Amino acid sequence: MGYQVDLAVNGQQTLEMFSSNAYSLIILDAGLPDIQGVEVGKRIRILEKNNKTNRMPIILLSAYPSNSLKKWCQEAEIDNFSTKPIPYKDLDIMLENIFNQKAVNNEFF
Repeated sequence: MGYQVDLAVNGQQTLEMFSSNAYSLIILDAGLPDIQGVEVGKRIRILEKNNKTNRMPIILLSAYPSNSLKKWCQEAEIDNFSTKPIPYKDLDIMLENIFNQKAVNNEFF
């Protein structure tokens, strides 16, 4: 797809990377080994509010049923979600929609 990607092996590393780097988007796995992906999303939102930084799009990928995912993502202020495995085309459309929305809102990254 042409995106530059950094990988974190767990939730703690994700939070550390978020705190020390500028990203355009975060994709979280719901089942991280140390902290659930939804909890990482909540912590990112808290950090954004505390640091008064722009809200970054977050996508959650999970093997859990969609009904539960929707509720969890709303509570954590996660922007979008999908069950795994996500087809390449669906992921491409999801990313395109997020980045097009940021451009419409004049949020350049």
